[in-house]
Amino acid sequence: MLQRTESAGIPVLAGVTKENDTTNLSGDSGWVLFRKMVRQPQSPTISRIATAKRTNRVMHNPPAGEEKRLRAVCVFCGSSPGRDRRHAEAARELGTLLAANGFSLVFGGGNIGLMGEVARAARAGGAPVVGILPKFLEHLEPPLRSAEELIVTPDLQQRKQRMLALADAFVILPGGLGTLDEYFEVLTSAQLHALGKPILLVNIAGYFDPLKTLLDHVVREGFANPSLFELQQIVVDPKEAIATLLLKLPAAGTV
Repeated sequence: MLQRTESAGIPVLAGVTKENDTTNLSGDSGWVLFRKMVRQPQSPTISRIATAKRTNRVMHNPPAGEEKRLRAVCVFCGSSPGRDRRHAEAARELGTLLAANGFSLVFGGGNIGLMGEVARAARAGGAPVVGILPKFLEHLEPPLRSAEELIVTPDLQQRKQRMLALADAFVILPGGLGTLDEYFEVLTSAQLHALGKPILLVNIAGYFDPLKTLLDHVVREGFANPSLFELQQIVVDPKEAIATLLLKLPAAGTV
């Protein structure tokens, strides 16, 4: 597993020892990392000096024309399994179907709860899996070691930025406050025209019915535009989610 640690928004790739190496890790996020390894003549310690330069790209949407090997789906879901076993079953099914239909997975990095179920199933099916985990959560949400890449960020905000930058679509399974925070991040970004990617809410066993009621209330009270409901699609199970993704996303290898 490749592990990348980011400090104050600066990606740091673990295990790089080449001196005076310049590495482009911009990817979809538009960051370019310049690494210079400085050896102290009288000390075996290697100090790493990294500076970052931000380009003018919009982080949420990669420039048109950049190719990807596979379409990346970011799944937001709970770090707990929940009381209803149907949630874990749906998480495993979603991971399996993502792999079977040629998607890669971006997720919260932890090997616990529904996020662990999705990631393990996707990895077992052969899908590339990228985990993104804040440093302070490593001891609370032990990372999935079978993931191809683990990106460690300084905080939750930069975790969400990386998720939004790397994904081509977002699928939301049942979860708690963190899941809702991520959901509202993408929904708000879409409403502000800062994000143009599919958002799917998987309403397993009616879990999100109260959320739908709340959004109806917010619109009815005049605090959101009714077009809010056009920015997302509510589906009933992982099969419908995959069928929708296959319709909404371009073929693998393109953006």
